[in-house]
Formats: sequence, structure tokens, C-alpha cells
Amino acid sequence: MSGLAPRGGAAEARPGSTGRKWTMAELEQGTPLAPVPAGHTPLIKLRDLSRSFGSRQVLRGLTCDIYRGETFVVLGGSGSGKTTLLRHLMGLLQPPAGQLRIEATDRHPALDLGQADQDAMLVWRRRLGVVFQNAALLNSLTILENVGLPLIEVDRRPAPEVHERVCQALRKVYLKPEDILHLKPAELSGGMRKRAGIARALIHEPEIVLYDEPTTGLDPVTTTGVGSLISDLRDRLGVTGVVITHDLGMAFAIADRIAVLHRGRFIALGTPDEVRADENPVVRQLLTGSVDGPLTEGYA
Repeated sequence: MSGLAPRGGAAEARPGSTGRKWTMAELEQGTPLAPVPAGHTPLIKLRDLSRSFGSRQVLRGLTCDIYRGETFVVLGGSGSGKTTLLRHLMGLLQPPAGQLRIEATDRHPALDLGQADQDAMLVWRRRLGVVFQNAALLNSLTILENVGLPLIEVDRRPAPEVHERVCQALRKVYLKPEDILHLKPAELSGGMRKRAGIARALIHEPEIVLYDEPTTGLDPVTTTGVGSLISDLRDRLGVTGVVITHDLGMAFAIADRIAVLHRGRFIALGTPDEVRADENPVVRQLLTGSVDGPLTEGYA
């Protein structure tokens, strides 16, 4: 596994901005849909995706393309809508407004997740791998049983096949099966548990892996290792990754593109260099961690 080299440089933001006064509408204005660059193919298309819970509007017209084989990182503060977006991508929520479309591939027809029936949604979920916060391993099960859970409980595969496929998945994340298959999660380090969670997400050889705060609670060295692994899976296996994170260092190191989510809209979206150069004061404050700025001024 190679070292983690920043894609577009470190996550440092230029201090300050233009100094002009930004209106609330400007601070929260969504980014327009960008043309698809040569050599890229959209896999996931969001078009004016919106979601409210009661009177609270959480997503307010998300529009973007996620390209096949890229690592797409979503940054945003608490309450910005990251988890709600992830739940839509997982198929746990269907869009009440706007569109969330999966483009056709050699193996699957195009799919509108807002119109998909239960059978189509089950097929979609099998195309996904999900890495949960804190790995979400079951403490009462061994690593063999945890990583093989989808094969055991959903596919009902025979034990020898489960064993072989779990070993293959563990090797993909640089874990030695012979050392850990028999262990319980509590007997592993935090980084090893995180890798085991990624192995479980890979057990069905997914096209897309969704990462929910994959480095939460990890030390800097292990965080770098997990980031390197995410990039390695993209490069070796062609996995399309969508990463929800607060970790600026990892985000700028692994991302092909970064989207900044604020109050239910993408207010910046582009390469790491493009996001770093964005003049929106909300983006500036998120990247610098300053206590001075619109995020802490309590505007309503």
C-alpha cells in the first residue's frame, strides 16, 4: 500500500477573502452543474434533490454528477445534510423531490432511485458497499462471521465459500486472515477494525463504496493508512467512492473532487485546488477552522 500523497496539495486555505460583504443568498447559493470533463463518465446524477422533515428543509436542490471510478468527498458542518444525502444514496430514503439517477452500465440498466420498486432497490443495494462509522462490527461475532455476514445471512452461502471469500476480502485491505479470522472485534486495534469494516463492504465486489466518517476516532498514522487504502481501492479495483468526512487532511489527500455541503446545498464543488481557491466565506471558515465567519455569526 503506497503512502498517502495529497491530490492537489495540502488542505491549507488562503487566509481571508475579497473583504466584501456577502449576502445570505450568496453564501448559500448552490454551484451550477459543471460540464463533464473529457475522459470521465457520470455514474450517479443528482438533479435538484430536495428533502424536508416536517418544516425543516434538509436538502435544498442538490445538483451534481459523480463520475465512475472517482473518489468524491463531501465536506460540511454538523446539520449540513451529509447523513441525509448518504441515506438517499443507500436507498434508505427515496427522493420526494428532484432526481437521483444511476446511469446504465454493462451489467445494469439505468435506475431512478425515486421511482425504484423494492426489487430494483435490492439490486441497487447489492451494488453498494457501505463503511459505517466506527466500523459497526458486531462484538459477539468473530471477524470471519462479521466480514462474511452478508454471505451468511443474505446469500446463504456454504461455509467453505464464505471462508474463502472473507480471506480474499481481508487480503484486499492488507489484513492477514490467518491472524484474525478467529478474533472478536475487541481484540483488534481501531485501524484493524476499520479495515475489517471495509473488507465487509467489499465482500460483494461492489461498484460503489460509501464511506461514512471512515477515520473517526483514529490516530493520525492510522488515519493516513485508511486514506491510502481508499485511494488504493480506487486505483486497483476501479471502485467509485463517496466519502462523508470532517477530516480535512484526508479529504484533500484522497479526493478527485470535493463538494462542500452547507444548509442543504453544494456551495463549492471541484478539484481540491478549486475548492481551496473558492472565495465563499463559509468555505474559507470550514477550511481554516476559524471561529470568525458566517458559520459562527448565527445568521438566520
